[in-house]
Amino acid sequence: MNGLNKINNMVHPIMKAIFKKREDQDEKLLKNIENYEQKKKAEQQKSKVLGQKPVKRTGRKKKSTSLHNSPRV
Repeated sequence: MNGLNKINNMVHPIMKAIFKKREDQDEKLLKNIENYEQKKKAEQQKSKVLGQKPVKRTGRKKKSTSLHNSPRV
């Protein structure tokens, strides 16, 4: 039993450190989620003030070129 106690005493601090790291990661994740929700809420508030819907900007869109009224070559 003495050998088992030594192993438990060595493993215990390691497991404690792993759980502590996990708790810290969980806290960071919750904080990031709260920040994201606050930003989203502020964006919605801004759009209400301006009377517009929030716009998703995904980049430049190509303008379609119309061949109907183009000069003949």
